[in-house]
Amino acid sequence: MKNTLAPFFSIFILVMIAVVSLFLKMEVVRQGYELVSIAHAQKTAAHENSGLELHYAKLTRPQRLDFIATQRLALNRAQKNQVVLMASVAQ
Repeated sequence: MKNTLAPFFSIFILVMIAVVSLFLKMEVVRQGYELVSIAHAQKTAAHENSGLELHYAKLTRPQRLDFIATQRLALNRAQKNQVVLMASVAQ
């Protein structure tokens, strides 16, 4: 009885090895696509970040802030001998 089932067990084991091997190959391909997708998202985010840093630098440059303060807000430049005292709120 053992000799008659041995070829079936051998075939069953070979089929299972083939199925597991195929599954692993498919998983490697799927993770490869996921890696490419993540790399693209990272590249897009880095490009957007550099654009935002440039925009921030433009908004906070001293010449622009000076123009807004003097022209739009009608603020005057501080004089050299002008002293600004800040009240302390510590209790």
